[in-house]
Amino acid sequence: MAVDQAGENVVFVIHDGMVEAHIQIQYEGDAERFAWVIPVPTEPTLSIGSEGLFIELQNSTVPTFELESVRVSCGGMSSSGGGCGMAAEDGDTLAAFSSGVEVQSDGEVTLQQESVGAFEYSIVGGEDPNEVLDWLDNNGFLAGESGRPVLAEYAGRGHKFVALELRPGAQVQEIHPIVLRYPGDEACIPIKLTRIAATDDMGIRAFFLSNSRVVPNNFRHVTLNPVRFDWNALGQNYNNVVSVAVDSEGADAHGFVTEYAGPSSVVDRGRIAQPMWYADTFADIRPETLTDELTAQGLLDCQFGSCAPASSVVAGLLEKYLPPPTELEPALFYSCSSCYAHWIEEGSWQVTAFTEAIETRYFTPAREAAELLREWPYLTRMFTTISPAEMTKDPMFSEWELYLPEVSNQWSAAMSTGCGETRLELDDGRRVNNPIPFVPFGADMPWTEKIESFSVWGEHRVLLSNTGIIDAELARHNGDSSGTSITPSSRQSCAVNSSAPAPLRGAALLVLTLLGCARRARRTRG
Repeated sequence: MAVDQAGENVVFVIHDGMVEAHIQIQYEGDAERFAWVIPVPTEPTLSIGSEGLFIELQNSTVPTFELESVRVSCGGMSSSGGGCGMAAEDGDTLAAFSSGVEVQSDGEVTLQQESVGAFEYSIVGGEDPNEVLDWLDNNGFLAGESGRPVLAEYAGRGHKFVALELRPGAQVQEIHPIVLRYPGDEACIPIKLTRIAATDDMGIRAFFLSNSRVVPNNFRHVTLNPVRFDWNALGQNYNNVVSVAVDSEGADAHGFVTEYAGPSSVVDRGRIAQPMWYADTFADIRPETLTDELTAQGLLDCQFGSCAPASSVVAGLLEKYLPPPTELEPALFYSCSSCYAHWIEEGSWQVTAFTEAIETRYFTPAREAAELLREWPYLTRMFTTISPAEMTKDPMFSEWELYLPEVSNQWSAAMSTGCGETRLELDDGRRVNNPIPFVPFGADMPWTEKIESFSVWGEHRVLLSNTGIIDAELARHNGDSSGTSITPSSRQSCAVNSSAPAPLRGAALLVLTLLGCARRARRTRG
């Protein structure tokens, strides 16, 4: 099954007094109307991020449901059958918005104007918040008057603003992740501006690379009740379970679920950056042999006579520096450039520019991302859903120095049928009798197993534990029926994971304030 979790994706690394935020950007619209503004507490540095990092992080830690199927004969002998668990697909991004206004420099508030990859950006700030906001407004970076009051809050605290647009001639297909580095010791996902264009129960997912597990500081930590999953549909109601759980009393719409916590080695670094990549090889390639070289370097995925670029970034660079003939679809042309060599216009293959771009926008960011996974041994993946009216404070996260257990992304259960009844046995030992059709349970069955709080000064509290209530509700549901025991040797299972993220989708407008969180006073640990 595929779970659509549209929303935001960010990767954080916090080290040596610096915060490193890798941000996905998704935009659907005209290239000349692309605009994106990010409030930051201090002046940051920008670099190009790796699309492959997001793909592999998502695919390696996606919540996966496995259902084992067992048929029990009344004589006590068991026969096994196959059951398949399918992973929830990821397709989450951050979206930018449209402006269509040419950026003008203003020495009073413009701190720097540079370019990075496919983008040009300005960093603006100043003592007068109104001058800063006027600059953003005049240059098309304010999403109407509704965004001004919240941006004014950041400007009033002396924040700087990074304003990005696509470089002249750049196409939407060239959009790539961005990395921002700035001084700090906490990761923050400001969501107060997001409510301007957010939808109900919008998904927010954050990945953290660190030495140990990362926890939310000012949002609750929520553990889901697995009895609430629709196991017959392999967890297809996962998003709904998360949404109701974080809205439950005790979390009060401000909670995060840990979807994975454990070794970062679960992500294959070799799938992010590959050893056969050599940009200089392209310097001597003629367009008719381009398909062969792209395939040799793993930049084209060819199956059944058709090839597709390994990523949207590669696709964008190909279409920019060797445009397909107007009569051909890009996929057909790049699948066999030699087949259509006579259609290629003289001078259309910008080999020098492509060689430089594939190195700086794809190879180098991927190698740097793979190095991050080598350097940082622990990976935490957290997820929540939140509606605009609930976006009243910005979630903040930090590394937890004390021991916390690892969290698996794999959910499993066994279904036994026979002798006139069916029973579901969860991997935590709980049993649900006669679960077909799916039993949604009533209001007395909790959606959360546990709700916790973690403070920045090291205090951990279990605010609510529903274990006893869950067990009591199950006992009431199961009644006196004990079912037939499952013979472990009779089980057979099949887990099917998504091999690629779902198509990216984004709202038409999302003003991202990833780095502009208000600083909070920290209590000194005793």
